[in-house]
Amino acid sequence: MDDALRSFDGVLIEKPTNLVALLGKKSKAVVAWQRSVEVSKSDATSEAERAALFLQGTRLINSAFKANQKSAAVANALCEALKLAERTIQFADTLTVYTEGYLGAGRVSHAEGSLIHATKHYSSAVEGQPKHVVGAIDLAQIQMQNGQSESYRDEMAAAFHTLDTLLQPPNPHAPWKRQ
Repeated sequence: MDDALRSFDGVLIEKPTNLVALLGKKSKAVVAWQRSVEVSKSDATSEAERAALFLQGTRLINSAFKANQKSAAVANALCEALKLAERTIQFADTLTVYTEGYLGAGRVSHAEGSLIHATKHYSSAVEGQPKHVVGAIDLAQIQMQNGQSESYRDEMAAAFHTLDTLLQPPNPHAPWKRQ
């Protein structure tokens, strides 16, 4: 038993955050856990602020990608942004956050030039909140871009329909459904 405790102590000296070694030293593990709870409680950023910061970061990464599409660092950041958007969608607890997650994923896909994925994400955002102005504009924009390479008439009609939906009175009985 003494050998095990010395071993745990040796690991903790090298790496004080090693979970296995902390578990071997129960009192230190409890202290570390309590500290992590304090740190997470001190993060007073609201969901709306997080969503706004995420969108700002996505826009900045998008600008960097447009400036240099061959940058590995920017491509990596886009990859991370898409993972974060997917996580936002997965763990969203409000319709607004859920919609913003899809918009973020759509913007990252759009910046990468993946129009099919961008269309899918923007469509999901607008399906959840048909009156979301930014979502509708993003979807209409991607539909018009799709119209340049595919069936022009169908895609332009879809873009007009998307924007026309904003002018229609809201349906208060439409249920929110998670995909």
